[in-house]
Amino acid sequence: MMTEDVEKLTMLYDRVIENLQEFSMSLENQIKQLKGFSVADELASDFSDITLNYAKELFENGRLQEIT
Repeated sequence: MMTEDVEKLTMLYDRVIENLQEFSMSLENQIKQLKGFSVADELASDFSDITLNYAKELFENGRLQEIT
């Protein structure tokens, strides 16, 4: 059970980092990567709906800390 928890938290951490990298990439890179997709609200939606839930679970499990 502990191994599954660590694996899940590791996967969530990797997804948070990946989403943060995509969200914070330059406009030119976003346009290149997302060419042909209708993404007006998709990036913000993905970030808020998915990444924030991942980050919340990581925070609750002591794997992510608030920076003040």
